[in-house]
Amino acid sequence: MQKNRKNLIYILCYFAYASIYIARLNLSVATPLLRDSHIMSTEQIGYLGTAFSVVYAFGRLLNGVRADFVQPRVMISIGLVLCFFANLGMGILPPFSGMLLFWCVNAFAQSMLWSSVLRFINYIYLNDKAKLTRLSAMVSSVAAGNVLGILICTWIIEKMDLVMAFLIPGCITLVLGATVFLIFPRITEENRLPEKQTGIREIFSQLRNLLSDKEIRTAAFPSLLHGIIKDNVTLWMVVYFVDTFGIDISKIAGYVLFIPIVGFAARMIYPCLLKKCRNDEHRVSIFSFFGCTACSLCIVFSESPVLSVVCLSVIYSFMSLINSSMLSIFPIRFDARGCSASVSGIMDFSTYFGNGIGALLYGVMIAHWGFSSMYLSWIAVSLTAIWILIKLSDHKTSE
Repeated sequence: MQKNRKNLIYILCYFAYASIYIARLNLSVATPLLRDSHIMSTEQIGYLGTAFSVVYAFGRLLNGVRADFVQPRVMISIGLVLCFFANLGMGILPPFSGMLLFWCVNAFAQSMLWSSVLRFINYIYLNDKAKLTRLSAMVSSVAAGNVLGILICTWIIEKMDLVMAFLIPGCITLVLGATVFLIFPRITEENRLPEKQTGIREIFSQLRNLLSDKEIRTAAFPSLLHGIIKDNVTLWMVVYFVDTFGIDISKIAGYVLFIPIVGFAARMIYPCLLKKCRNDEHRVSIFSFFGCTACSLCIVFSESPVLSVVCLSVIYSFMSLINSSMLSIFPIRFDARGCSASVSGIMDFSTYFGNGIGALLYGVMIAHWGFSSMYLSWIAVSLTAIWILIKLSDHKTSE
């Protein structure tokens, strides 16, 4: 494949994956208006976050295995189109039960992308020295999507209304889904089974074999723990600044935008940090969880919105580094076995299952004990993850 063709596909992969965060952050940005308009309560917002995470987690588990066998362009384009229909349904502003249903569809649709993106990038840069750098940079699409999501959705809500806050992000995914299907080529890999041999029985057999691997099982726990923190930073950041510091929704972007920007920078420096850690992704995660512990303790005592946004930004950046380790570098080490997408699905399942646990608990905790209870829990979560990762890193070093 020619270099220009590779670059075009890479850029499309980047923006396709970033677009699903635009169609996810719209809920976070719209949260204060949904609550103040009595469309949803704080607890119901937490339930939506939990439902999204749980469905996304199980979707990643299923679609992660499917992505090892189904053509990436098919998985990516179908996911993006389904994302459009889900956001279209949310834009109708149905009763809570309807919103719950559409947000679950959105979660499953978005779960179809990452493993296929990972497989495609690995394929086009298979014998390229830049593969690890390209994979690490691709993960920055998450932060880029967060930045774009905050900018676009804040502008839409300020200039238009809640309906358009869901409709426009949905249209973006629709356009990108059609573009991916038309432009992406079919790929062929010798170490993959044909799609016709991958029914439900084969999927569960693949999962059972992978979960029998002690290294994968052990890595799933810190992945789950980082998930408890990761997306709950962005889910609650708007409400946190509105409730704690009384910042007007029209001015909130200036505060919360800083969080994903710092996260974007962290993902871009990840390749250098990985090299400093002797290409041991677990050491990167240990360093990041230590940083999260310090910042979480600091924000508990913060009385300044500036200090708070700095702390949350650094926490998010550390979670971004861990996310790169768990969902990109660790899974790709299993590509020789033809199951990198499946391992990615397992890691993402753990991450979003953890996020679902966090969203469910934090909706109740914040309503009763305030935001400090959430930040204190992040300290305990980080210290537990460090203990597990030290064992995992020591095991990898001894091999």
